[in-house]
Formats: sequence, C-alpha cells, structure tokens
Amino acid sequence: MGVFAMELNNEIISKIFSRQLMSLPLGNIRRGEKNEKRWNLLKEN
Repeated sequence: MGVFAMELNNEIISKIFSRQLMSLPLGNIRRGEKNEKRWNLLKEN
C-alpha cells in the first residue's frame, strides 16, 4: 500500500472513531477516564 492510501485510511478511521466517541453517552467517557486513572495508579505502585 502506498503512503497516500495509508494516510487516507488513517483519516477515515479517525473520522469513524470520532463519530463513535460523539455518539457515546458522556457517562461512559467519564467512567473510562476514572478507570484510566485507576490503571495509572496501579502501574505506578
């Protein structure tokens, strides 16, 4: 695959991904952030 095709794929993937994020309820995103913080604490200890 050429570089142009890869860049195009990345653009499409990021558009789809951002659309999915927009459609998620905010509660799920906040919960995800809390889980990430918890994981980071576990990793540090």
